[in-house]
Amino acid sequence: MSGNPAQLAEYLLELVSALQELLEKMTIVVNYGIDVVDGAAVYIGLKNSAGEYPDGTWRITKDGDNCVREVKISGTWTNAGTWERPI
Repeated sequence: MSGNPAQLAEYLLELVSALQELLEKMTIVVNYGIDVVDGAAVYIGLKNSAGEYPDGTWRITKDGDNCVREVKISGTWTNAGTWERPI
């Protein structure tokens, strides 16, 4: 450290900025997960305190030979597309 207050303030601002960016990235990682424990589907999101998947959660289910993408909107799982099995 140089003892220069202006330079010290500049370094502290850079440190705070870097810590804020790191916190944002950590929050994204912590707030999302892939849940394969429920068996019938792969969920992308975390359950809320009531033990339910909130709106905005995605899941992938299997329908025959195809995979179905669904998103929860207003409490209802809504089809967002299907990946069909290649021939």
